[in-house]
Amino acid sequence: SNGGYSGYGSRPGILDANYAFEGVRGMLGYRYYLLRRGAPHGIYVGPYMSYNFVNVSEKAAPQNYEGLNYFDVCAVFGVQAVSSKHFVFDLTTGLGYKDNFISNPNNNMDLNSQTIPITPFDHVKFLIQLNFGYGL
Repeated sequence: SNGGYSGYGSRPGILDANYAFEGVRGMLGYRYYLLRRGAPHGIYVGPYMSYNFVNVSEKAAPQNYEGLNYFDVCAVFGVQAVSSKHFVFDLTTGLGYKDNFISNPNNNMDLNSQTIPITPFDHVKFLIQLNFGYGL
């Protein structure tokens, strides 16, 4: 999605109403169904990649901004079922690599400590998704 978003205002920090958010997200994946005759039903494996970018700026001083980047690549395993009434259920899990970083670091904004936690497993990505839908 692309567009502006203002935070809650009642919570201090990054979700303060003094900040504006604008970003985009893209995902790409491929599924190989282990029982090909059942596709898109059944168990699948495959690669998954996503990239998220959000630009955070101060509303009062738009020149003060930082870009937050989230990139990940995973190997996924899942199961998908489609009912006779076209309802779709999908459960996916995966393990992979992630890289979260700030572009255009701005000394006037201290977003690093508020948005990207430092952990011993900075680049380990565990993915779990539960999706419901309707197929035509």
